[in-house]
Amino acid sequence: MNFKLKDVVILGVVMTMFLFMFGQIFQLKKQIKELQKPPIVEKIVEVKMVMVPEHTKILYREEITEVIRAYMVTGKLDKVAEFYNDYVNDWEATYLIMGAAQVYKIPANVLFALVFAESNFKEDAVNNGNGNGTSDYGWLQLNSRTFKGYTKEELMERNNNLRLGCKHLRANYERYGSWDEAIMYYNGYSKAAVKHQARVLAKERELDKAFNMSGLAWEIEVKQILEGS
Repeated sequence: MNFKLKDVVILGVVMTMFLFMFGQIFQLKKQIKELQKPPIVEKIVEVKMVMVPEHTKILYREEITEVIRAYMVTGKLDKVAEFYNDYVNDWEATYLIMGAAQVYKIPANVLFALVFAESNFKEDAVNNGNGNGTSDYGWLQLNSRTFKGYTKEELMERNNNLRLGCKHLRANYERYGSWDEAIMYYNGYSKAAVKHQARVLAKERELDKAFNMSGLAWEIEVKQILEGS
C-alpha cells in the first residue's frame, strides 16, 4: 500500500514538472512567433508649430493701409475687396475706390467713408440744393464751381469723379497736414463742414472696427509667418 502511494507521488511530481516545462516551451514558441512577425512601423507626422501674436491694439489708418498693401503683394487683394464690397455692393466700384486710395495714398477707410458720406456710393447722385446756386455731382459730389473747367457729364463719369475728388482731398491733406482737416475742408469751410467731418469720421470708425473684427489683419500675418518659417 505504501509502495503504491509512493509511486503515485513520484508520478505526480514528474507530471507537474512535465507540465511546467511544456508551459515554458509554449510561451517561448509564442514569443518567437511574435518576433517573427514584421515590425509595426508607426507613421510619424511632423507638426510645425506656429506662434501667432495676439493683437492687443486696434489698427487704424496707417496700419490698415499696410495690411491692404500686404494683400496686394501676396496677390490676395480679393479678400479685402470682399470686405469693402459688403458696403458698396458694386464690385467694379469697390476696386476703383480701392485703387484710387492706393494711387493717391489716401487711407482706404478715409476714402470709403468720404464716398459714403457724400453720395452713399451712388455714382449718379446730384445735389442742386446749394445756396450759392452751384451743384454737386457723382460719388464724391464734385462742386460745379470748384471744378468749373469740367462739364456735368465729365464730373459725373466715375473715373474722372474719383480722380478729381482724390486729388482735391490729397491736396487738402498736404496743405493742412492731417486727414481730419483735409476732410473738414473738402467742401470748403462752412458751418456745415464740422458736421460733415463728424459724419465721415464716424463712418471711418465704423469701418475701422469692422476691419479689425474681420480677421483680415490676423490672416495676412499668419500667412507671412508660415512663409517665413
